[in-house]
Amino acid sequence: MEKIIIKTEKRKSFLFIAKESFKLGWQFQRKHFVWFVVLALLSGSFAFLQFGSFSILVNAVVNYLKTSTDSHLTFFEVVHLFRKTFLLLIAAYLIPTIVAQWQSNENTVFSERFLSSMSNYFTVKQSTLDIATIESADYQNKIQQGNEWGRSSITALLNSTVLSLSSLVAVIVSATALAFIDIRFVLLAIASAVPLYFIEEKFDRELFRVRRLSTGDKRVISNRMAIFMSPVSLIEVVMYGSAKKYQDEVKNLMEEEDVKISKIKLRQTSWQNVARVYAVGCMLIVGILIVLKGANGQMPIGLMVFAFSVYTSFFASATSLFGYLAFSLDSARYAQIWLDIFATQPKIVSKDNAVFLSIDISPKIEFKNVSFAYEGSETNALTNINVVIEPGAKVGIVGLSGAGKTTFIKLLCRIYDPSEGQILVNGIDLKDIDVKNWQQILGVMQQNYGNYNVPISESVAIGDFSKPIDNDKVKWAIEMAGAKQFVEKLPDQYEQLIWKGFKNGTDLSGGERQRLAIARIFYRGAAISILDEPTSSVDALTASMIFENLETKTANKTVLLISHNFSTVKESTNILVIEHGEVIEQGTHDELYILKGRYAELYELQAKSFNDKTGSVKV
Repeated sequence: MEKIIIKTEKRKSFLFIAKESFKLGWQFQRKHFVWFVVLALLSGSFAFLQFGSFSILVNAVVNYLKTSTDSHLTFFEVVHLFRKTFLLLIAAYLIPTIVAQWQSNENTVFSERFLSSMSNYFTVKQSTLDIATIESADYQNKIQQGNEWGRSSITALLNSTVLSLSSLVAVIVSATALAFIDIRFVLLAIASAVPLYFIEEKFDRELFRVRRLSTGDKRVISNRMAIFMSPVSLIEVVMYGSAKKYQDEVKNLMEEEDVKISKIKLRQTSWQNVARVYAVGCMLIVGILIVLKGANGQMPIGLMVFAFSVYTSFFASATSLFGYLAFSLDSARYAQIWLDIFATQPKIVSKDNAVFLSIDISPKIEFKNVSFAYEGSETNALTNINVVIEPGAKVGIVGLSGAGKTTFIKLLCRIYDPSEGQILVNGIDLKDIDVKNWQQILGVMQQNYGNYNVPISESVAIGDFSKPIDNDKVKWAIEMAGAKQFVEKLPDQYEQLIWKGFKNGTDLSGGERQRLAIARIFYRGAAISILDEPTSSVDALTASMIFENLETKTANKTVLLISHNFSTVKESTNILVIEHGEVIEQGTHDELYILKGRYAELYELQAKSFNDKTGSVKV
């Protein structure tokens, strides 16, 4: 898809939002958008043709009565006598009807395709952002607001703006005709329509403010509703008798916003009714003035019909114009959210002339005096880290929860950049290496790994979609991850659809899904593999086999393993002990055990706990 760059300056201006939205319409669905605009403007120019043609017919009848004594015309005689005016009447009604239908069809096609293009572009945009940007509360609020109000807000803005232009054309045409009859009619029509605009705009602004201020509550509601959508959490809250607590929380938050919106809507309806009574009063005055002119012989009957019809057409067009303008302003407030989302730029980007490394050779990595603090935090998550990871090393990372292990990995993956210090790769600052190139060097299994409802072979091959799926490699990776036995028992084996929501699909246990996630790492075969608590849901025997394969089947490849289970990192060539954001010890298992420091203390505690439970003898 064509790359779209949305500027961020002056983005709160309605004209700027409308301009950027029109650019999206032009770039996403140019052909249908152009036709929609052209046909809408053309429709506006037909505003009073029907009334004018019928008025001509009325005048023709009046003139006939003045000059003819035959009052018993047949159907065909009437058609023949007034054939030209009837043809004009047919054209006046048929052409606008055809154009209006054509416009409606183009609008429908454009809206549907534009929304599809928006959805596609959103996925493209998401994939360009770094994790730090996506994880930020500000960006997540925008996503919540965007999803709540819908991507259709930009479509609504485009539609209402184009229809505003159509109504403007109709207003200009009608006003011009009215001005030739009596300028007072134009002034009265404007005076009757303007209040409706201010009422719509005022209350739409209030509604937007209420909805935007409640975004935080909406995120809570979505989170709580998810409890009742997930079988696992639903079973748990039902068994614990906790469901009512979250039901009440959702109900109270929803009612709080509903009450505010209901009050605004009630006030809006009251003022709208006042404005409509006022508009009818203006229309009555125009009717009296037209009758006065007709009764005094200043206006033919046909012109009286035409004048009142054009006035009502003008009023309807003016009301539509102000209504569309108010709706456009309202839609712009919501469209702004999506423009902001599309304007978001990643914080982690490649420099010009960035360095590219071989994706097949494990590099040397060095943390030099690295410190890092999360945005908004006054304390460091990591402080003065100095670590060297040799090519092909098997590194174990241990420590208590919250010690900084995952943050260490995030810096290595360049999800974040250090607040202080440097991360060097073959002596090159990680910031100078091309971001995409560095990602190709890495294979990462997060603690909260992804679950994909696709065939098993595809779920594993997600590890490397740079080339067609290698089924032999898939089977090998699944075997290395200890998943072969359960996969080959499934009805469709390696092509088994995961998720019971699919026909012939199946659900997997947590341990089975975790082994597929590990298989992705083997399939990817990256120069650097990073696994964060990879066997937390796997039995001890399978875990032991997986770690042995990670050690023996990844020769010359660097492996970093985060684990709370000290027995899984014993064979690592280097073990990092992280506590309170600092590497307090590092070395092999034997070196650290002899040291009798923190590692030895935690290892002994874990070993004692295991021995007490199993009655086995510690080795």
